[in-house]
Amino acid sequence: MLAFSPLFSPIVQHILSLIAGAFILSAQIILIRDVVKKKIQPGLLSWAGWFLLMGTGLLSQILEGGWEWSLVGLLLSVIGCFAIFSISLFLKNYLLKKSDWYFLVLGLVCLLIYIASKDAWLTTGFAILADFIVGIPTLIHAYQNPKSQKTFAWTL
Repeated sequence: MLAFSPLFSPIVQHILSLIAGAFILSAQIILIRDVVKKKIQPGLLSWAGWFLLMGTGLLSQILEGGWEWSLVGLLLSVIGCFAIFSISLFLKNYLLKKSDWYFLVLGLVCLLIYIASKDAWLTTGFAILADFIVGIPTLIHAYQNPKSQKTFAWTL
């Protein structure tokens, strides 16, 4: 087994993790604000899918190697995706088409393959594919009605 030495010292890793976390948290807060103000309408199932994907990734990384500071951004993403999904559902401010369910199911199939596989390349490929598939409804919504997805948070 190959051992890799870290590119940065532990203190630099902590600082970079906190900076990345600050960008992610800022984007999530802006998205939540825009949902509450009804400036945007999130693709409900995309956010549910992203929550499940990122939550599974976070859990698997913690179980594999324990907590590391590099997981701060992923943890904040999990919390943010759940918050955006929940708030948009509660406020009934979301986009949902029948076809969105197909993308969620396809994404979950990829997620199951990700969980079941022990091959690093296969799990990485299916995790990326699942992320892309559950995002398709948001991409379609953005293409059909760009204003429904326009927010500064995507820049962050």
